[in-house]
Amino acid sequence: EAACPPWLAQLVGPLSKGQSPDVGTLAEALEKVSASEWIDALQRLYTDLMLASAGAPARYFPALASGVVQVAARMNTAKVAEAARWLTRQRALATHPLNAKLFAHSTLQRVVLSCLA
Repeated sequence: EAACPPWLAQLVGPLSKGQSPDVGTLAEALEKVSASEWIDALQRLYTDLMLASAGAPARYFPALASGVVQVAARMNTAKVAEAARWLTRQRALATHPLNAKLFAHSTLQRVVLSCLA
């Protein structure tokens, strides 16, 4: 069970209510974290979302489970699966993002759009 980073809770909170989180503020927080680390966390979140949509318990972030279940109930599973594959491709670029904040911002935006059906 991974420790749940605060920024991840700030991402899931609004999404669980069908709202868009403040991607700009989140990107600022992620600028200070290594890209591979926050991409890992997002990949784990996607795993938990897919598990929740199948009625299975969270594997990585039990602390976020209630919010994840709410996001999963609203989301388009195919859209989320596609974004998860896209995120895996981004993982290859994560070692050398040209602009850390911009990379975080565009990635988060994609994640948010994938979760808001």
